[in-house]
Amino acid sequence: MTLSTSNQTEPPRKAGRLARLRALGRYSLTDLARMAGIFCATGHMRCLVRFTKFRTYAHRLGTPDRPDTPRPPVPQDDQARAKHLGRLVASVSRRTPWDSLCLVQALVASRLLRKAGIPATVYLGVARAKQQGKDDPLKAHAWVIAGDTVVTGGPHHGAYTAVGAYHISP
Repeated sequence: MTLSTSNQTEPPRKAGRLARLRALGRYSLTDLARMAGIFCATGHMRCLVRFTKFRTYAHRLGTPDRPDTPRPPVPQDDQARAKHLGRLVASVSRRTPWDSLCLVQALVASRLLRKAGIPATVYLGVARAKQQGKDDPLKAHAWVIAGDTVVTGGPHHGAYTAVGAYHISP
């Protein structure tokens, strides 16, 4: 009895890895280099968030400001660059072996935007978690906005009340 290999396919796990490798082909070499830096930065920021106090790394978010302070105007081309950097941060953050959630993403994005010379604002907010029959604990969220463009933090940032803001100036 002989086994035919022509109809055999790769196991799903290997096929998933190949698909992820092929997906990298849509990025430019510049973006791939940025993504490698973002990967390292998310690890560094995750360690800061996990093992140090907020006051130790708060300066990395930017200059403290009031949440109701108007955002500085940002040219459209800078908003497009900020959105692109935010997509890279989100893409890398989904693939890290550690948790790269909103605060880590905001820290990394603030660093990238500062280096790119794009003004933005990092917001920290809270909201009540909706749970039946239990006291409503608070949930926290961090997001970054450049002009009118949400860089990180997604579309659900509107459900949170901003309690802190940090201005990123070039």
